[in-house]
Amino acid sequence: MFFEDNVPFFHVWFTTKDDKPLLSGAAAAKARGAMQQTADSAKFEIHAAAVTAAHVHLVLHLSADQEVNAAVQTLQAEAARSEGLAPVDLWAPTFRWQRVPLSDLARVVQQVTNAASPEGR
Repeated sequence: MFFEDNVPFFHVWFTTKDDKPLLSGAAAAKARGAMQQTADSAKFEIHAAAVTAAHVHLVLHLSADQEVNAAVQTLQAEAARSEGLAPVDLWAPTFRWQRVPLSDLARVVQQVTNAASPEGR
């Protein structure tokens, strides 16, 4: 896949409320599926994802007119709804993100992929 430097990639990470292990097994798969459907509907890409019991790491590929804060809030809302919860009942009140230069994309994707592995949890 070809990517241009002016198309933003972001590494985003957030935790469950009080770092409680609320996303394990089927709940993690359901949350990830809800986030993927949301991204597809909103026309942005989840380039890599790690959903563990207490936190989520994503690499998002947004168009130049999309804002990372709005994208993350939408993803969190839909993942919470998939569990029958309000976002404030599932997620910590803050999240963090950083822009990923194209030159660092492969490294960051690998880090996120490792976070999803049993050794990364």
